[in-house]
Amino acid sequence: MRDECDEMHQRDLIVCRFTGKSGRYTQAYVRRAACEKRASYSSAQLLRFVMIIAERILTAQMPDGAKQVPISIYAPRFADGMHICEYIIEWPGRERRSFSAGVDLVQALHSALMKIGI
Repeated sequence: MRDECDEMHQRDLIVCRFTGKSGRYTQAYVRRAACEKRASYSSAQLLRFVMIIAERILTAQMPDGAKQVPISIYAPRFADGMHICEYIIEWPGRERRSFSAGVDLVQALHSALMKIGI
């Protein structure tokens, strides 16, 4: 278990260095702690510790003008027998959480990008 947590943490640190966002480091260490204490978390609680790998602000043309729509994409992972990539679209007035699935992690990420429309 410890080796699995160390490997995940090293991947998270690569994402941190790549994105250059200091908040990602906190998230990486929280995920490592959650991994090491996995027995004390339910699977629903563990979902909160999935690493955000990309963020973007899109612009939606609405009847009352242009509105910013933040997008967050989480690291693809294997769950419930499939590879999934979760994402959040923060539409004005509501938030949409969804995911895409694929035969591997790359296809899950690509499918999420296609669904978002990036």
